[in-house]
Amino acid sequence: LPAARAHERASRARGTRATSARYDVARRRVALELTNGCGFAFPVDTIPALRSATTAALRQVRLDAAGVALH
Repeated sequence: LPAARAHERASRARGTRATSARYDVARRRVALELTNGCGFAFPVDTIPALRSATTAALRQVRLDAAGVALH
């Protein structure tokens, strides 16, 4: 946990954050693009609160203005 927190602080200092988010219907996952050029995707079924989300709701995934949270 301390290492993860240190990494998060360093990422914020470098400005690493998400620039886009989209829902991949075929793979049922959320895909993110980051400012450092990396991409990250996660299956929605790994997040208990998203398991029952409808496709229509998941298609509305958006980033907050800072690029650090999903809505």
